[in-house]
Amino acid sequence: MEDIRSFTYQELVNLFGEKGHREFRVRQLFKWLYEKLSYNFDLMTDLSKDFRKFLTQNYQINSLMVEDVQTSKDGTKKFLFRTEDHKFIESVFMPIDGRFTICISSQVGCPMDCQFCCTGSKGFERNLKTWEIVDQLSQVILHTSIKPSNIVFMGMGEPLLNYENVIKAVHILRNPYGYAYSAKKITLSTVGIVDGIIRLGQDTDIKLAVSLNATTNEQRDKIMPVNKKYPLDSLIKALENYPLKKDGEITIEYVMIRDFNDSFEDADRLTNMLKKVQAKINLIIFNQWEGCLFKSPDYEHVLRFQKRLREAGFLVFIRDSKGADISAACGQLRGKKLVSAVG
Repeated sequence: MEDIRSFTYQELVNLFGEKGHREFRVRQLFKWLYEKLSYNFDLMTDLSKDFRKFLTQNYQINSLMVEDVQTSKDGTKKFLFRTEDHKFIESVFMPIDGRFTICISSQVGCPMDCQFCCTGSKGFERNLKTWEIVDQLSQVILHTSIKPSNIVFMGMGEPLLNYENVIKAVHILRNPYGYAYSAKKITLSTVGIVDGIIRLGQDTDIKLAVSLNATTNEQRDKIMPVNKKYPLDSLIKALENYPLKKDGEITIEYVMIRDFNDSFEDADRLTNMLKKVQAKINLIIFNQWEGCLFKSPDYEHVLRFQKRLREAGFLVFIRDSKGADISAACGQLRGKKLVSAVG
């Protein structure tokens, strides 16, 4: 049987309607699943016995297993989940300026093999199902008693390569009878899957972030194999044409690596490249990890790089590295315990 949370609101309206169940039953069910976070049809007491019997006979509600929770000195929590087929994924719960953000995964591992990313070095195993994506949020809420104010698809995996399940999860996250998040509270981050970016802009108005990390094709080819299929000119063109609201913007993520992509020439090329893109820039200081030869730039140098971009008229931030002491920072989601658990 399929997990009931693999279906969007409209899909359930259609499926239940064929069996003679009215739409208000879907509203009731969604509130139990995503507001009350119930995992048992029998406890959904305002549903009729016949409807609960129908649900029990045709669907199930599964659960990710919380294998481990690590807490950083900055309050960040990293959750290690075990799936039903004994795979491991991670989510990160971060306190930021009095609010909380959850970074969720879309795949087990990642197929993109970005050379600066520890997550990608683990390899790729499979896509996550829709219910496995949304259950990360449910489990974190149950564990922390806090509903995050923001959701970012920046965990393990490339979300645009699991498009169908991710977009269904987005619909569930946004449904007013579900988790009820507004579009501006959800961000999807991609390494630059151009076809997926175009499709995303047609299907939803959530926020888009793009991991750019280089200013020439030669440079990007060395660290991001995706650039061979989607080179910078095609990626930038897609961003220039991406549908945005009047006050909307695309977040450009730029991981700064010492003596590789952190020169003033890089800053100037980045400025020229993005001149027609409605964008803000997040500078991310490379998070060093064992086995990688890249190094982090000095913070003072990052400040000078930021100043150069700001002088060109861009809104530029230096992203705080949350949870680095528990390998929960950007690009580190593989986890020490995960490695030992698999081994």
